[in-house]
Amino acid sequence: MTTRDRITGMLLGVGIGDALGRCVEGMDHESVKSTYGKIERYIVQNGWPEGRKLGVGTDDTQLTLVVAKGLLLSGGKPDMTAQVQAHVDAYKDSYGWGRKTWEVIRRLRLGVPWQTAGAVNAGNGCPMKISPTSLLLHHDVPGATDFIAHLCSMTHRTSMAVSAGLAQAFALAYCLRSNSENFDPSEFVRVVVSASQLGREYFPETLTEDDITERLAVCAEFAEWLPERCVAEMENGRGYAYSSLPFSYMFFLRNPKSIESLYEVVSAGGDADTNGSMVGALLGALNGAAFFPDHLLHELLAKDELVDAATALCDLFERRCLVIVQSPDCFAKSGSTFVVGEFLLTGWLSKAAGAGPRIRLRGNVTAEVAVQFADALERLPRTFDDELSDALSGDSTGGLAAFCHFLRGGGFVLVEGDGPIPQ
Repeated sequence: MTTRDRITGMLLGVGIGDALGRCVEGMDHESVKSTYGKIERYIVQNGWPEGRKLGVGTDDTQLTLVVAKGLLLSGGKPDMTAQVQAHVDAYKDSYGWGRKTWEVIRRLRLGVPWQTAGAVNAGNGCPMKISPTSLLLHHDVPGATDFIAHLCSMTHRTSMAVSAGLAQAFALAYCLRSNSENFDPSEFVRVVVSASQLGREYFPETLTEDDITERLAVCAEFAEWLPERCVAEMENGRGYAYSSLPFSYMFFLRNPKSIESLYEVVSAGGDADTNGSMVGALLGALNGAAFFPDHLLHELLAKDELVDAATALCDLFERRCLVIVQSPDCFAKSGSTFVVGEFLLTGWLSKAAGAGPRIRLRGNVTAEVAVQFADALERLPRTFDDELSDALSGDSTGGLAAFCHFLRGGGFVLVEGDGPIPQ
C-alpha cells in the first residue's frame, strides 16, 4: 500500500464518517438504537435541503476541503495567509457550518486579522478539519506544529481546542507512517498525549479542570472501555473536544483494522458526524482507500472532490520533497521522489535548506552516486526543474545546470545526520 493510497483513504474517511453520522447527530445512544439500529450505510433524513440524497456530508467535509485548498494555494508551505484566503473564499458556501466558525470567517472576511478573529471555543471545529495538515508532519516540514496550532487558534482561541487539533494531526501522521500489521495502540496514545501537551502552551489562561491531555492518556485503557461505558462516562461524545476526541479514539483503538469501529462510533450518537469523520480519517490513513466498503465509497457525494484534493496534495508534496535513494547496486526512483540517507548535501543547498525542496543524501555518498543524482535531476519534469532552480539560484550559482555541474565535480561537503550546515 502506498502513502498516496493512505492519504486518499484519510480524506475519503473524513467524508464517509461525516455522511454516516449526519443523520444521527445530536441523538443519544438509545434513540439511535431504537430508531435505526446500527448505522452501516447512509440514511436519508428529512428536513435538510439535500435530505433526499444519500452520502451528503456536513461542515466536517467542507472545512477539511478548505484546509486542503489552503495548503495547495501556499504550495505546501505552512502559510496562514493562504488558509485565511481559502476560508474566506468558502464563506459563500458556508451553509451548515458551526455558528461560531461562521462568525469567525465573517470577521476574517471583514479584514480582522486571524490572530484576533477567533472565538473562545472548545468545540470540535479544529480536529474535524485538520487532517490535510498531517502531510506537513509526515514530510517533516519545518514549522508544521506551530502552523497547525495557529490554524486552530484562527477559529478556536482555547488551549483545549489547540490541543485537540494537534492531537488529531499527529495521530493521523502516525497512522500514515504505520500499517495495520505493525500499528501499536500504546505508541498511538503516547503520540496523541505528547501532541496534546504542546497545546497547553497556547492560551494558558483558558485552561480549566477539564484536562484533555489527561483524558487522552486514559485511552491507553481502551480495552476496558466498551461502547456503553464510553457513552456513560464521556458524555455520549458530545460536541466538546474534552468528550468527543477521547471518545472517538476509544472506538478506533478497540478495532483499528475493522470498519465496525466506524459503525459503532456513529451509532453511539452524540456529535456523530464529527466523531465519525475523525475515526474515518484514522481508519483510512492506516488502512488505505480500499478499506472502505463499496457502497460507502460509491454513494459518497463528495467522493470525487476528496479524491481530487488528495491527488493534488500528494503531487504537490512529492515535488517539494526530494530525497535521494541509494541501494547497493542501483539508483532507485519512485515518481519524483528519490531516496539516499544519513548525510546532508551542502554547498548550493545551504541556500535551499529553509525554503523550497529539501534535499538529503544518505549513506556512502560517493562521486559516482553524486553523478547518478545529477543525471536523475536532469530527467525530472520541467515543473520540478523550475522549482529547484528557483530554490538554488539565490546568487550567481546558475540554478539547476550549475548545481548538476557542481555534483559531477565532486566538490560537495558532507555533514553527518541532521547536523547544521557549515557556513
